[in-house]
Amino acid sequence: MLKNSKARNIMNQLKRLSSNGIHFHCQIVLCYGYNDKKELDKTISDLESLIPYLEGIAIVPSGLSQFRKNLTYLKAWDKENSIKVINQVSKWQKYFRSKYNKTIVYLADEFYYLAQKKNAISKIL
Repeated sequence: MLKNSKARNIMNQLKRLSSNGIHFHCQIVLCYGYNDKKELDKTISDLESLIPYLEGIAIVPSGLSQFRKNLTYLKAWDKENSIKVINQVSKWQKYFRSKYNKTIVYLADEFYYLAQKKNAISKIL
């Protein structure tokens, strides 16, 4: 998607950090139709293997702007799909809280805004 022939395998890099005792946070830029749904579950599951060095995962929606000329097409997040992401990630949040007593994974407020969920953020913290 990024068309970067020099891009490295990020999991290998994160494993190297954790094997050296380095704590870190991750960010997932969620792109509709690319790394959402089952791919998001797989990514979060893969990242879980890096706990306790993985401190947190932030999930943000892909940003669309006027500067996307000649870049891979990305569909904008809408209300319906934002609600699906919120529901999907809520299950992970409950799982992490029950297993590690920490939330670990957090959604950007844009998803709640797009889903028109008022006061949703205060309920998960």
